[in-house]
Amino acid sequence: MNCITPTSRITHCNKSYSRQIRRLAGAVVWLGLAFSPTAVLAADIIANPNNINTDHSGDNAYGVKETVNDAENGVVKIQTGGIIDSATGGYSDSGNAKSNQVTVSGGTVNWNVEGGYSDSGYANNNQVSISAGKVNYVIGGYSDSSYADNNQVTINGGTVNGNAYGGFSDSGNANNNQVTITGGTFTNIIAAAGGVGTVKDNTLTISGGSFANSVDLYGYDTGGTPATASGNSIHLKVAGLTINNIAGVNNLYFYLPNNVQNGDSVAILQDTAAAGTDLSSTVVGVCAAAGSALAVGDEITLIDAAGTLQTSSDTPANDTGGMTGCGTVSGLNGTLVLQNNGGDNLTLMTNGAFTFATPVANGGSYAVSVLAQPAGQNCSVNNAGGTVNGGPVTNIAVTCQTTGVPQQGTAQPVPGLGGKTLALLMLILAAITAWFIHRRSATVL
Repeated sequence: MNCITPTSRITHCNKSYSRQIRRLAGAVVWLGLAFSPTAVLAADIIANPNNINTDHSGDNAYGVKETVNDAENGVVKIQTGGIIDSATGGYSDSGNAKSNQVTVSGGTVNWNVEGGYSDSGYANNNQVSISAGKVNYVIGGYSDSSYADNNQVTINGGTVNGNAYGGFSDSGNANNNQVTITGGTFTNIIAAAGGVGTVKDNTLTISGGSFANSVDLYGYDTGGTPATASGNSIHLKVAGLTINNIAGVNNLYFYLPNNVQNGDSVAILQDTAAAGTDLSSTVVGVCAAAGSALAVGDEITLIDAAGTLQTSSDTPANDTGGMTGCGTVSGLNGTLVLQNNGGDNLTLMTNGAFTFATPVANGGSYAVSVLAQPAGQNCSVNNAGGTVNGGPVTNIAVTCQTTGVPQQGTAQPVPGLGGKTLALLMLILAAITAWFIHRRSATVL
């Protein structure tokens, strides 16, 4: 039985097989079959928290392992020097897996890293965090028979040789799962979620890392054939990303970093299969960082596809409504410093969109304020505070005016720029005006 192949989408198969071997060990004797001693005698190392910092090759680490009860609040930590076959924060045969976590800060996990795993129950609010080391397959939360919701995978370093999923259900729904990547090395599928029921509001965010051209990015894994898929988003905050393909995405958002220049490409897709890249039902949004070096007339290629690229139209709308932190500044003529929640200072010198470096978790509060006003100007913040409620905050508007000019509460032209002000604002918001057959580009007017 070959559970895992290089293109396998399901990350739990090897561990399931190893569990089957352990469960069938008694029957093996009666059948006269021969299994390797390593497979039959593999040990379960169970402790909470479970710190693995020495060589346990062939063994499986659990924070909590249950047969009937829920597996809850289990913790496994793989540290420098630790070697293990698999690491699971919380596992249950018949109960649920909830609020478990695995952190990998070094060492090696030969097969699977799973925040939470349930055969018969749901997997909810489990987490995996990887900052260093080597792992194979990664999944925040997995359920074989129920739903997988609100699971998270965060990777800012290390090497992931297999697939990575926020949440996955073989038989049910998968909603509100997240994968956030700021660093690390990747070679295979990266998907926010996968399921066969309702698959919605899952998010994959990439703002750093090294990606082989064999990598496929999914808002949701199309191999699971979900009954309903909606609100699944990919947020790309990098440029020059060369991968195989992008699929299973309801919302595709591009955040152009400051180092993007005229003629650059954001995503370069190598897949030449007949199916190509299908974005015909995908909402596309583009937002340039404040301080962008782009000029009026510059053209940025959002997707450069080697194969066929399908879109909804030749001129799809630029929809930034679901983009995280795309607040806007208008009227600025100088240097402005903003804060969020009394910190996370952000210096702006250009009109347009802005994004704070530190995200605010769902349910958390935000409060945007002016730390330092530009010389000779007064800037005010509209919609400055509130609570993140199940989605990104996009209505923060900063308006600047020359000292002595009454605030009107709306964007005002910058003196001396005339009609170019609108063009610059369109630049920073990256209005899409030209799309071609194989290269979909954003042109600055």
